[in-house]
Amino acid sequence: MSKKELIQEKAMDLFIERGFHGTSTKMISDVTGVSNGAIFHHFETKECIARAIYISIKEEISLSMREVLPDGTCFRSFMDAYYHMMINWYLDNPKKREFLYIFSNMPMIKCCATNKGTFVWLYPR
Repeated sequence: MSKKELIQEKAMDLFIERGFHGTSTKMISDVTGVSNGAIFHHFETKECIARAIYISIKEEISLSMREVLPDGTCFRSFMDAYYHMMINWYLDNPKKREFLYIFSNMPMIKCCATNKGTFVWLYPR
C-alpha cells in the first residue's frame, strides 16, 4: 500500500470516528506514521483528502456496476440489477457507506459537486 493510500484509509477511519471537523491532519499523521509534510505533499488540504476518498469509493462503485449490470437490456432489468448491486455493495462495505453518508453532509460538498466529472450522490444511512 502506498503512502497516499494509507493516508486515505486512515483518514477515512478518523472521519468516521471523529467527524470531518474533529479530525486534524496532525491526527492523520499520528495514526499513519507519515509526517505532516508528506501528507501535504500528497494532498493540499484535509478537504482534498476527503474528496480523494470520495472519488476512490465512487470509482469502486462504478467498477462494481460495470461488472454486474447487463448491457442492452430493458430499463426494468437494468434498474433491478442496479438496485441489487447497490444493496449488496452497501452491505459488503459498511465503513465506506458510513464515509459516504458523512461526506454528503460536509460543508465543502457544494464545491465537490461543481468539479468536472464529480457527481455528489446522497447516500442514506
